[in-house]
Amino acid sequence: MIKRGRIFLWFLWALTTLIAIIHLLRAIFNFKLTVIAESTPIFTSYLFFIILVTISYFLLKFLRKKHKR
Repeated sequence: MIKRGRIFLWFLWALTTLIAIIHLLRAIFNFKLTVIAESTPIFTSYLFFIILVTISYFLLKFLRKKHKR
């Protein structure tokens, strides 16, 4: 059970890192994004990038920590 939970956390870390990179690339290359006929501003990608990198950092820090019993 614990092994499956750690695998899920590693998958979650990889997913948040990938999405953060996609948001950063969108902001750097100024890709247009339209959601339900509304254009989203570029600053939202910077905001989501910061949030996702923070989550990814803390997930990685948690996963690399040695658990003391």
